[in-house]
Amino acid sequence: MLPVDRSRRRTALKLTEQIRDRLRAGLSVLVFAEDTTGNGDRLLPFKTGTLACAAGGKDFYAEPAFLHVVAVNGKSCKGSEGREALSHNRQSTLVNHLLHHKRVDFVIRTGPAMAAAFSNRNCLALVAHEQVARLAIHSYSK
Repeated sequence: MLPVDRSRRRTALKLTEQIRDRLRAGLSVLVFAEDTTGNGDRLLPFKTGTLACAAGGKDFYAEPAFLHVVAVNGKSCKGSEGREALSHNRQSTLVNHLLHHKRVDFVIRTGPAMAAAFSNRNCLALVAHEQVARLAIHSYSK
């Protein structure tokens, strides 16, 4: 895990370097491109900072994925209920917020890997967002 303090630009730049180093070493890196949690009712725009690490890399790929929450603490969720239950309200750290839940069941939907060499980070973010939105289409109906 590579934590980042978003209030300090230098920390974000260091994170970008750490991610790029891991990608060059052939490791996979999971990035939550929304960069925050909303109330769960829609897919938020993707931030481009962490995607800059992969964009333009000739051997780098981005694989779109969507985590569909199906149950929280043993209770089935429909539509955006699961995401709403897991939404982080910033009154505690994200880790402490998630630890409040005893159990979260989810399904990971993935799309085809996309070569990141074709684009800059803004283009990669737009294409990745479109792919994730397709994976999420049935999850946002109530």
